[in-house]
Amino acid sequence: MQPEALESLLSNLDSATAQAAVARIAACAESAILLNVIKDSTSRIFELVQKMPELTTSLVAMMSDRIREGTRIEQQRDRLVSLGKLAAGLAHELKTIQPRRRHARPASWREC
Repeated sequence: MQPEALESLLSNLDSATAQAAVARIAACAESAILLNVIKDSTSRIFELVQKMPELTTSLVAMMSDRIREGTRIEQQRDRLVSLGKLAAGLAHELKTIQPRRRHARPASWREC
């Protein structure tokens, strides 16, 4: 669309609608620019991988290490959460412990 045609179209709209249209057009333009940057970067990465295979090995090793570290941290967090729940339950039980009588019997035995 030509800039003049876009300008005349926007002039016929109320200000809120025009602002929304301009924002949407800007977002689309930014998305197109970003898409082109991503495509360009991707093609450059493939060129580097073909030229330097050791780069691929190094990148894969780095990503594997990051995944392994993230998994280890997540597992440690889960263990600590479980330990916290266990400690809270134990503390509750110790706090609310009922003293037992020496010869306590179940209620069903008392009827006999």
